[in-house]
Amino acid sequence: MGKSAESGMAAQQQQADPSAADIRAEMARIDVVLDQFTAVVRHRLHKKVREGYQGWDHGYPSKDLEDEILQDSADMRGPTVLETVRRKLLIDIAARSLMLWWRSRRMTSEEDQ
Repeated sequence: MGKSAESGMAAQQQQADPSAADIRAEMARIDVVLDQFTAVVRHRLHKKVREGYQGWDHGYPSKDLEDEILQDSADMRGPTVLETVRRKLLIDIAARSLMLWWRSRRMTSEEDQ
């Protein structure tokens, strides 16, 4: 992380404690964005299932998902990437991250038994 990002974060942390109303407003904005984001990821995953893709929760190797996340991230940074392609890549990264998150939780639950 660069020095300017660190100093910006420090400045934000030094602000006065937010009021209860500020906290509720911030959380409400987060909830709206999360609802929108979840709907877009859900739509993408459902589309892929209708196309015949399977293995989101098992079967498809996690290593391949991780590699695809890294490739999508690299592809997003290209100088000529259209914004629509960039948004699709972000959703694909989110969907793959969800798959890996679910698998990690499932493995932890199974190990606890």
